[in-house]
Amino acid sequence: MPSQAPTVSLGVTYFGDTSVPESQDYGWDFWRLPSLLAGDRVQVAWASDTDDWVDWGCLTGNTDDYDFSEKICNLAEDWGGDKQQRYGFKAKTAAQDAFLTFGNWDGAYHFVVERIQHRVGVALPAVSAVRHNGRIAVHPTLTNGHSLPGGLGFRLSIRVGGKTLERTAKTNAKGVVSFALAIPTSAIGQRASLQVTRGTTATYQRVKSPTIKATVR
Repeated sequence: MPSQAPTVSLGVTYFGDTSVPESQDYGWDFWRLPSLLAGDRVQVAWASDTDDWVDWGCLTGNTDDYDFSEKICNLAEDWGGDKQQRYGFKAKTAAQDAFLTFGNWDGAYHFVVERIQHRVGVALPAVSAVRHNGRIAVHPTLTNGHSLPGGLGFRLSIRVGGKTLERTAKTNAKGVVSFALAIPTSAIGQRASLQVTRGTTATYQRVKSPTIKATVR
């Protein structure tokens, strides 16, 4: 039952058993996760401890003890079929109450939630020109519209004149990232392609903005 679900901490191994009485068709185990945002990636490694396999695991959210059978896997569809699995579930929607759910006809298993990564959106302003010695700013946000904390590094790639320039900057206290362009004067009048990226971390998924093209002034 969701109300009885133990709370899961990242990096800790847990043990469960979906064995059910013969009178019951199927067994479900619920494990409470932190609240999830839309697009969150939950990476789980699990394995069967019996001769049977854990048939599937999935994400279920915003449910209770009365309607859970109708909402099984409503956050992320099931994945399974082997005795050992490692899979990244993507949450379809946000869920204040989120559960990792396992199902099997009969079997003990163990698992660890390795990490939960938030999805981040970022876009450069739609400008037609940039000053070679100017700045350009972006405001990355989570899927709930909230800003990122300060101190997170981002990279701006500027491709102009057959060369790629790399600029780095960090989010400030308001979550804004401001890049100094510092484009050589020899590129004035040329078209430049600009894109913001950030690599995958334990907390955030890879970030990649749409590319914009602008004339260097």
